[in-house]
Amino acid sequence: MRSAPGTRRSAGAGNGDPRLFDWLRGRAPLALVAAAVALLANVYYQARHSGNVGLDNEWVIKAADVFNHGRPPYEEERFLYLPPGVLAGVPWLWFSLKTRLDLLPFVGIAFVLTGWVLSLRIFGVSARSRLAVLGAIALCFLEPFTNVVQIGNWTSGYVMALPAVLLLAANRRWTAAAVVFGVAISIKPILAPVVLVFLMARQFKAFAVAIAVPAVIAVAAGAMMPQPTLFLTKTLPYLLGGQGGFAAPFDASVSNVLHRLGLPEGVAGAAGLAAAAVMIVLAWLRWRRGGHEGLRLVETSAMLMLAAFLGTKPSFDHYTLIVLVPMAAAVVAPGAASRSPWFWIGYVPMVNGLTLPFVSAWNTYNYRVLGTNLVSAATLASRAADRRPAGAAPAGAAPGRTPERRQTPSAV
Repeated sequence: MRSAPGTRRSAGAGNGDPRLFDWLRGRAPLALVAAAVALLANVYYQARHSGNVGLDNEWVIKAADVFNHGRPPYEEERFLYLPPGVLAGVPWLWFSLKTRLDLLPFVGIAFVLTGWVLSLRIFGVSARSRLAVLGAIALCFLEPFTNVVQIGNWTSGYVMALPAVLLLAANRRWTAAAVVFGVAISIKPILAPVVLVFLMARQFKAFAVAIAVPAVIAVAAGAMMPQPTLFLTKTLPYLLGGQGGFAAPFDASVSNVLHRLGLPEGVAGAAGLAAAAVMIVLAWLRWRRGGHEGLRLVETSAMLMLAAFLGTKPSFDHYTLIVLVPMAAAVVAPGAASRSPWFWIGYVPMVNGLTLPFVSAWNTYNYRVLGTNLVSAATLASRAADRRPAGAAPAGAAPGRTPERRQTPSAV
C-alpha cells in the first residue's frame, strides 16, 4: 500500500522539536535492530515457556473440534466469537498441540508488529526507521503486548486490522477499507465502534459494505453448523453480561471498577455509559476539526475505541494495544495528541511488573488498565475540544516555523 497523502515532512510545524521527529524518521542502525530482535526473541521465549501459553486460543480450538464432530460449537461456554470464528479456528486443528504452542507466540508478535508497520505507513514512516525499531523495543516492556502474545488472544489480529482499515481510508480507498473492516468484525466485533467513522466521513456506500460484509459472512458460516442460534440465546447474553464472574477480576471497564469499589451496579453502569457517550460526542468533534487526514482517522478511531473500553464490559489490558499502536505512530504528525507527555504517562501503569501501592493485588490490574484508558481518553478529549484546526502550530511557535500543509478532507 502507498502511504497516505499529505504525509510529507514539515519544516518544523506543530509542538515538539522538529529535529527529534526528523531523527525518528531516519534509518535505524543495525545495533538498534539487533537489540529489538533480541528483546522480541525473549518475549517469544517467555511466552512459549509460560504456564498459560495459548490459553485463549485453545477455547477457539475446542469449539472448532466440537464443530468438526458435528456438534454445536457454542456448547463450549468460553467460545465467544461469531460463527465465522469457528471456521477460522479449524485450520489450527491440523497442527499438534506442541506445534500450536510453538506457533502461537510467533503469530501474536507478527500480528502486532504488522499493525505497527501499517500504522507507521499512515504517516509515511519507514519500517526501517528509528521510530519503527524503538517502538518494537518499547512493546517488549509493556504488559498488554507480552500478555496477548502469551495467551494467544485474537486481539493481536485486530491490532493489525485497524491500521489496515485506516491506511486504506487515508488513501481514499474507502470501499476496500470497509471490506477489511467487515471481514475483521465478522469473527470478533471488537472494532465495531469504528463503523461510525464511515458515517462521519459521509462514506455511505462504504458504510453499507461495512455492515453487509460481516452479515453475509456470519449468516453463511452459521448455515454450516448445527444450532447457530445458540450464539443469540446463550453466548450473546453471557457477553452482554460482561462474561460473569470469570472476567470480573480482569475487567477494567468503568462500571465494573466502580461496582467493585462499592457503588450500586445500576449507578456504576450508568457512569460507564455516560463516559462512552461523552467520548463518542468528542470523537465527532475531533472529526470535524479536520487537519491531516491520517491523524484525523487515527485519533477519531482511538476515541471511539476508548468509548467502548470505558463503557462496555469486559475491558482487558491487551485491548489498549488497539489504541496505542496507531497513536504511537502518529507522534510524527504535528498537533498529534500523542505528542503530549500525558499520553505516555498514561501508559506507565502498563509497564511489566509494575504494582500500585495501597491497592490489593486482586484489584491492581483493574485500576492500572482503567487508569491508562482514562488518561488516554482525557488527552484525546483535550485535543478534540481545541478549536484550532488539527495540525496547526500552537501559539508562541518559533518564528519561521509554518504548520504542516493541512490536507483537504477526502470525504467531506
